[in-house]
Amino acid sequence: MDTLKIINAIRPEPVRGAGCCIALAPSHVSDAEAVEHARTFAALSDPTRIGILALLAAQDVPLCVCEINTAFPLGQPTISHHLKQLREAGLVEWEKRGLWVYYAVNRPRIGQVAAFVGSIRRERESTGNGGARC
Repeated sequence: MDTLKIINAIRPEPVRGAGCCIALAPSHVSDAEAVEHARTFAALSDPTRIGILALLAAQDVPLCVCEINTAFPLGQPTISHHLKQLREAGLVEWEKRGLWVYYAVNRPRIGQVAAFVGSIRRERESTGNGGARC
């Protein structure tokens, strides 16, 4: 028997990299949009910030910082830091009234975030199994 045939017969098939035979669909997210969404999701990545957003969303009127502070077992500087992160991500609106700042959920922005997440799900569903595979 030919030794080369034996070696080729027992040699494992090369492992193919992920996506070697997949017809890739183009992403609908530009680089600038990816940066914006990453900033938003970074702001949402903290349990306290999620709690602040949920608290604000449950209110019919904006809340004063002092009211937000009483809802969490954290100091005022920490709450202010979290509010700043939410503000910079555009997730909350604020208004200064005298010495106090009042916050409310930016509902249109939350809607945009939800629409983006929904578009990812719809995009995946519309492409089926991701293309033909080897």
